[in-house]
Amino acid sequence: MEILQIFVTFTLIVTLALGQSDVPDPLKYDNKGLVTRINCEVREPQHFLYSSTTDLWGMMGGQIILSADVILLCMGDDNGGNYGPEALRYKVEIENLQIIEKSDGKMESIKEKEPQPEVTRASHDDPPPDLSPEEEPEDDVVMEDYLSLYSAPFQFIQLANGSIPEIRFSENEVDTRVKNFKRHIVDAFSTQLSFDQRKNKVVETSVIGEHSSNYNVSINVEKANLNSGGVSPLKQEKPTVVVKKIVTGDDVLRLAPSPAVNDRDKMDLKLEQVQIFQEGRMISSSGISSLTLPSNFRK
Repeated sequence: MEILQIFVTFTLIVTLALGQSDVPDPLKYDNKGLVTRINCEVREPQHFLYSSTTDLWGMMGGQIILSADVILLCMGDDNGGNYGPEALRYKVEIENLQIIEKSDGKMESIKEKEPQPEVTRASHDDPPPDLSPEEEPEDDVVMEDYLSLYSAPFQFIQLANGSIPEIRFSENEVDTRVKNFKRHIVDAFSTQLSFDQRKNKVVETSVIGEHSSNYNVSINVEKANLNSGGVSPLKQEKPTVVVKKIVTGDDVLRLAPSPAVNDRDKMDLKLEQVQIFQEGRMISSSGISSLTLPSNFRK
């Protein structure tokens, strides 16, 4: 029986953060139950480089390499929203998206055509995973134009403990694949920073669906050397919070409906993610995920 295997690696690493100010040492948050507290300055931009590689084995075959610039803009607290001063609101913009597809020894490079006009108002609540089968773009849509849909800005809300209870898309954001990609970007920022959740399971919702996430939180007061692809190593000497997350097929409580993956008993899933924080800001998030399905997985 032929097996389909999907192996994905991704990295999101900070390249520029402006306007940072001195904040309490993360170790001082012990009495508040947090290893560090998510914070930002209003209108403070943080620039990240996102890159991922997806390897496909079996009947689908091939490789997809993706890279993009991710700009995270702090909008202050959620004043007037559902969470008020208890949460921070971020605006996300994706620029310079590039996709390289390799199949049968051939390589095709697709670049974003041009940014889409900014949408200033976010829509109503939208559940983290789309609870409907993924929609394909219309056949007559030019791929370059399709990629421009990714540049429409969106927002997310983050609580002090690092969890993200809400993603806000613009009203004209309707393409499911684009929205799921943006949810994947948000998943890279979502975390758990509570002391009582060290080595503990937390029920979360992501692109996968509803599942338990196994967290391990630690504090490292030594240097943290980070390196990603062609990015120069970042040498950090400040106290560093390291958050590790693992999700396996046994942790899945409910899969997001999909025409491809619809039975958790017929798949082998493992996801590992590591995030690094300093002074209440994430400076790196990287992960590896693998999914194995039998050849008759659509049945």
